[in-house]
Amino acid sequence: MSLWGRFKLPPKEVLGEYFLRFPLLNQVWRLLLFQPWFRVAFVAGILLLMGLWAFARVRWTTTPPGFRPVIKVRAMDILQVWSLRRTALKEAARGHDQEALVSWRLAVGNNLGDAELVRRCLRQVLKMEPSRRLLPVVRDYSAWLLRLTSTNLPDLELTVRLFQKYDLQDVVIYKLEPLEGELNAPLAVIYLKALFDRGRFSQFARVREQYRRRGLNLAEPTLDLYWAAYLAGWGPPSEARDGQQQLDQAKSKADLAVTAHQLQLKVSAQLLRPAEYLESLDALKQLHRDRLSDHIAYWQLLAAEGRQAEARELCLANLTPPITPDEAVLLAKVYYEFGFEKQSRDALERYAPEFDVSEWVWLTYGNLLTVQKRWGDLRQLAVRLRDGSNPLQTVLQGYSYYLEGLAALKEGQTAEAEERFRRIAQYPSPNKVLALGTADNLAKLGFPELARNLLVECKRDIPDDADYWYLLAKAAVESKDPELAVSALASAFKLRPDDLEVMNNYAAVLLSTRQRPEEAISLTWQALQRAPDFLSAKLNHCLALIYNRRVPEAQALLNTIAPAQLAGADRATWYFAYFQVCCERRQDDMALQMSEQIERQHLFPAERQHLDELRQQVLARAQKKQDR
Repeated sequence: MSLWGRFKLPPKEVLGEYFLRFPLLNQVWRLLLFQPWFRVAFVAGILLLMGLWAFARVRWTTTPPGFRPVIKVRAMDILQVWSLRRTALKEAARGHDQEALVSWRLAVGNNLGDAELVRRCLRQVLKMEPSRRLLPVVRDYSAWLLRLTSTNLPDLELTVRLFQKYDLQDVVIYKLEPLEGELNAPLAVIYLKALFDRGRFSQFARVREQYRRRGLNLAEPTLDLYWAAYLAGWGPPSEARDGQQQLDQAKSKADLAVTAHQLQLKVSAQLLRPAEYLESLDALKQLHRDRLSDHIAYWQLLAAEGRQAEARELCLANLTPPITPDEAVLLAKVYYEFGFEKQSRDALERYAPEFDVSEWVWLTYGNLLTVQKRWGDLRQLAVRLRDGSNPLQTVLQGYSYYLEGLAALKEGQTAEAEERFRRIAQYPSPNKVLALGTADNLAKLGFPELARNLLVECKRDIPDDADYWYLLAKAAVESKDPELAVSALASAFKLRPDDLEVMNNYAAVLLSTRQRPEEAISLTWQALQRAPDFLSAKLNHCLALIYNRRVPEAQALLNTIAPAQLAGADRATWYFAYFQVCCERRQDDMALQMSEQIERQHLFPAERQHLDELRQQVLARAQKKQDR
């Protein structure tokens, strides 16, 4: 007997009599048995309830196989995504970019596992003008898309174009440098522009030549302008005029004018030509394409030319807020350089939460509070860095203990400081540069064992990067660590020999530590040939002439500089140099007058020692004259 036969239902009449004991069920049962339309409606209702349950409860995986975390969505979410997608396309077609972006973001929120939705959202951002409030979208959605698609080249190109548009050139280089030899033509163009924009001019020229040998098609109008700018500011003197002419011609073309003027800013800054710089800056303002970083570079150029009062006035009058983390840092730094310490601190206090995913912003804030000796504020910052809401908690947790320990140490609480410093090793940072800097600072503070532990961790990961060495050198100069400054600037100069600023600072630190005078005078001479009006290069060349026993030439050059227009380290250098000239010429009275004008805090230990030795000799000669 079949299974169906064994479990065959009784006749309808028998079942009907059975349900007589339950009136409601009996009524339903009779309708099911004797009314075909009710059977259809009943089955349809059951199917509808099952569909509603599936619509609300059943989930489908939308992320790629093996992807973590797994993203699952419901049918309700898919329906909402479909509706939002239609709305976004309609709004974009009408030119309502902001409304379209809102719809795309809502669609992504309903189905995070759909790479195409994330891609469409980023393309919408790419169409829009850069805005500070869109920076989190650029950052988070780009990282998520590359994770979803395992960093395929089309999506990598989309994301780096966004980073470039938002002037996040460091991120572009970070993404593309490991793939330097494998990039296709569009990505190679983006990479070369990022190198130039970040001031890595030697690497720009070298990599461009490599790509040309590989046969990559780099024929792109704006990249040709980048090469013209390189020739105008950093290339052979015989080709500088041709490069400048190409830039000038592009300024009159509507599609190239913005790029040409932006590149002219870099060339003018390199050659120390503020008038040319201002001309291009004004042109960019008229086109509404000027950036805060462009204005900051102009203020610094004025200050380098001895026009500090004008630079300070423009700085205080600035009302343009930063739209990138780099601009926030630059603004805080220029405030500090011009003596506006409160404004510098206020800028970082205001903008650090807005750019909370930037390590550079938090590190600058910590360094500023350290320099200003605001130990209570430094403790509060350390706590903020460890807060669970901080997106960089994992990266900066060890550093936060360093800041807290430093504050305790400066407040005389040595035991607490050591306890905080020991916690640093428990939270190793993936940022090896930060780990190296922290180790170096620990060694200077008198904790060599703790420093050694950190150095062992990051020994193999020290970056072969000029920006890193230059940053390390600046820290060494500020802390008056001569040996570290010399070695770091030597490494930076080796990697970037054509950079005027690196060259000049390398010469300065050699002179400050009284090392290799022949190499120092060669460097200062090259710097002066590149930029004859560069005040710092002039002062360094004066010192180099003195250390190479060419005192008359040094005195003649010093007489072309008015010390009343100088301030800070430049003023101290001028008086220190003239003091040595007077000593060499046995003009003892003048030498003593000059020595009294020298602000010793701007000198390196070796310079202070040399100053004291020369003063003793002058005083000894004066005493002998009195004895006679």
